[in-house]
Amino acid sequence: MNQLGQEKESSLTFNYLPAAPPRPAVNILTPPEGSHINGDTWIKIEAAAANELGEEGLSCLFLEVEGIRMAEAGLPHTSINWLWETAGYDEGIITIRAVAADVLGQESSDQVSILLDRTPPGPVSLHEPFQGQSGVRLPVKFSWETAESLSPPRYRLQLAAAESGLGEEGVFNAPLLDIEDLPDNCYTLWDLPLQSGKRYLWRVQASDLAGNQGPWSEAREFRTYIPSGSGVSPGKGDGSGVVPSYQHENLNTTGQAAPKMDEETPGPETATEDMADMAGVKVFADLEPGHPAAEAILFLYNRGIVKGMGEGIFAPTLPLSRAQAVALLIKFPLETDRKGPPSPGTFEDLESGAWYTPAVKAAAGIGLLSGYEDNSFRPASPINGAEFAALLCRLENFVIKSLEVPANTGEALKEAELASGLREAVLNKTPPWAANSVAALIKRGIIGEKELAWFEPRQPLSRAEAAILLWKAYLYYQIDAS
Repeated sequence: MNQLGQEKESSLTFNYLPAAPPRPAVNILTPPEGSHINGDTWIKIEAAAANELGEEGLSCLFLEVEGIRMAEAGLPHTSINWLWETAGYDEGIITIRAVAADVLGQESSDQVSILLDRTPPGPVSLHEPFQGQSGVRLPVKFSWETAESLSPPRYRLQLAAAESGLGEEGVFNAPLLDIEDLPDNCYTLWDLPLQSGKRYLWRVQASDLAGNQGPWSEAREFRTYIPSGSGVSPGKGDGSGVVPSYQHENLNTTGQAAPKMDEETPGPETATEDMADMAGVKVFADLEPGHPAAEAILFLYNRGIVKGMGEGIFAPTLPLSRAQAVALLIKFPLETDRKGPPSPGTFEDLESGAWYTPAVKAAAGIGLLSGYEDNSFRPASPINGAEFAALLCRLENFVIKSLEVPANTGEALKEAELASGLREAVLNKTPPWAANSVAALIKRGIIGEKELAWFEPRQPLSRAEAAILLWKAYLYYQIDAS
């Protein structure tokens, strides 16, 4: 109403605006917060954004490193992947930031901090062989440790002869052994020929996955002792190599039939010229370096376990007799005070004075083997795969410093998730009394993928096949030859 008493209408106009949507959400997916980067490399940075306006609602999505915009997503993409090169950045805390904004100008961000540290692994401390240790025998077990590293360290091990007149760096200019990229802080040297009574130096260097190398450790010196007789001329057979009552024909190096031999038959002294080194030179005239069993036979030969059949011949394809098998096993380092299942001290068919009789009696005396129900041993009979597997499993109870082996092999097989195929075929052909033994050797890897292709539980085992299984058992049980 105005001053004249007249009424007048008036109105107010309101513009209704809906509530603004939430800010877009953005997250850095990689690298995670607190990551350690230990070298000049490429790091994947990944971020993703989401907002209620949909893909069209984003106006930008970008990445920053140390406050500098480095990469931007092409719209309408809601994620970004970028490789960041760490070279050129100083060591320390690096901040990575992802920023997203919508068409309304609303912005959000996420950030992570990572540590860039190019410090190489700390110095290596050597354990064994310790400084000045003498009487070190094959296998030589090296061990060491290093300070914590940003990534799992890798190691380089060098071994050199301590020659007089040469400084430490001088002897390592031409090392006898130089192994890189070792994943563990220990290494066992099995077969490098070392001279008895000679001094050797060893050292270790650590590096990380980025290639940053730490300093070499101080070199340590040790002196070896190689027992005489640890390597015997392959020109002479002995009890481990042949059964006199199991006659056979061999071929000599000229391809002509060789005479029938027993363990007393000496070979030519020139056979020592065929002795091998680790480069793969022939040990026996009938065993080429590329033979599938060559490495195993050389390993056992260097430890005095196998000697051959005489005349510089190994006869890899001949069946291994039961007496030969026992003679091989009894040469392993055994703790004879341990006792297995009781066995007779002798068997009805053991020949008095036969080369194998002492070995068979010794093995039976400690319970390593048992004979047949009629108290016979049948020394000249070929040993089959199942019988040999049973002996190898029993060996675990006697070898010095052997590994503990799970008793429930059936459960162990399930836990190992063994495939069907060859494994099942071998187990199906195994007689029930040897099933646990064969299954255990499969689980332990002594009968591995390659061995499954030829292992026949009910068929005679060849000398080459037996050598492979013995070699793998020696390594698995970590036998101490000292």
